[in-house]
Amino acid sequence: MKYKLALFALLFFSTKLCNSQWLELNTGNNIRLNSISAANDFVCWSAGENGVVIRTINGGTNWISVGGGAIGSAIIYNIFAVDSNTALCTTTPSNSTNVYRTSNGGNTWTQVFSQNGGFINAIWMTSATNGFMMGDPVGGRWSLWKTFNGGSSWDSTGLYLNQFPNMAGWVNAMHMVGNSIWFNTNGFTIYYSSNYGNNWVQQFGPDAGSNGSVWFNNLTTGLSSGNLDLRYSTNSGMSWFARTNPSSNGTPVLMGKGSQFWACVFNSPSQIYMTTNNGINWVVEYTPQSGQLSHITASRNGNSGWACKTDGGVVKKDILVAINQISNEILNRYELKQNYPNPFNPKTTIRFSVPKTSRIFLKVYDLLGREVSILVNQFLQPGNYSVNFNGSNIASGIYYYTINADEFIETKKMVLIK
Repeated sequence: MKYKLALFALLFFSTKLCNSQWLELNTGNNIRLNSISAANDFVCWSAGENGVVIRTINGGTNWISVGGGAIGSAIIYNIFAVDSNTALCTTTPSNSTNVYRTSNGGNTWTQVFSQNGGFINAIWMTSATNGFMMGDPVGGRWSLWKTFNGGSSWDSTGLYLNQFPNMAGWVNAMHMVGNSIWFNTNGFTIYYSSNYGNNWVQQFGPDAGSNGSVWFNNLTTGLSSGNLDLRYSTNSGMSWFARTNPSSNGTPVLMGKGSQFWACVFNSPSQIYMTTNNGINWVVEYTPQSGQLSHITASRNGNSGWACKTDGGVVKKDILVAINQISNEILNRYELKQNYPNPFNPKTTIRFSVPKTSRIFLKVYDLLGREVSILVNQFLQPGNYSVNFNGSNIASGIYYYTINADEFIETKKMVLIK
């Protein structure tokens, strides 16, 4: 009995200490950042004005300035982090657009692409060798390019897509899942390709008259934003349904993970919103201490969220767990259910119920009360939820998982057998 009381006290104390979700990181930079890209939870690159590029390889603890060189002081509009050594970025000085690549952590940059009259909006590498690039139309044709050598050279063969009059794209407004590509435009249109750009479908999207964003958590489920206009799709964007814009102050930039989405709003008050029901309801999850948010993204391999700011700062959320909302049934009490299967090897599912909008903490501990994993640390709307726990990296044994919300605490035991 004494052991259980001591364990519960430790769990309660540990949970109460964990109040922060998005953390301000000291980048050592005060120049505006326009784009951010994270290869994983440790490697992240961000870039912006005056040719500034910063990079971290330890999760944001330390940042190194790796811009300049061949880039000079040009404004960088988009950056894509391949890994800790390789990244590509795009600038648009005068009446041309340039793309630069580094393969040595930013020590040197090489110009790998240039186009007169162009404006490259986004670069996305699907592997260390293969990638896709989208830019505003030139000569009535959208600027679409592929690479098969890591971005060292680019080819537009077979990527012909006509421009509708006066239509253009948006910076950072392209997203890829496997061979599927979506990019947003300023003309009520999202272009979609399911075969790596060989064929395109014009989808009726949101009004992106002042800005636009698009993000898909998988091949079918995504959100797109426009001029105070937010839409949701469950069929790869073939049809879009109206959703609630989290803010009346501007067009949000979107990112997501699992069944959750986050929206980053530029204008004051600049904030990060989160939804667990695909944009029906939103809650404010973060307001920056200084500056305004300019771009947001999720680690491609991992569970972290990253956002950059106009004052040169970066904020990070360490855990983006794939929480699945089973239903939005209105309940009258919190409840933590027994995991299933139990015993398990190495994966199990934990279900819980939330009766009102609350900040939920769900953590896993070992027998000594040491924190093993943070499964949930965020606001959730009322409903029934499930979250998966993977014990592949821990030893066999008895573990405890605890939920904390308001004054409610409940703990259950589970057994991992390998």
